[in-house]
Amino acid sequence: MTKEELKILLRDFRNMQAQLNYLKELSNDQTISQTTFHEKERMLRLIESALTVLDKRERFVIETHLMNQETWTETSRKLQDCFGMECLRSDRTLKRIQNRALEKIITFMEEVSI
Repeated sequence: MTKEELKILLRDFRNMQAQLNYLKELSNDQTISQTTFHEKERMLRLIESALTVLDKRERFVIETHLMNQETWTETSRKLQDCFGMECLRSDRTLKRIQNRALEKIITFMEEVSI
């Protein structure tokens, strides 16, 4: 998986959660594809597990910028609000933190998939 593919997946995370919840409600309906349901469920669990390998700041940046689709300015402000003034970061630094976090997630996913 590439970083761009992972970014798309993370941006779609909330949508996948909503789809899975809907499919769970319809689980007794025979028209639901069990393969689709299990694949979405597996992917959500994999992402949730992968997020646990990140440190607090990395996870915050991934969740705020990619999953909640906040701008870099909003992400920086929220990071400062959450972690204090000493955590004020430039957009460039936030992008480096995000890049490092994406690499960790990809490594985790590759190791789990073996």
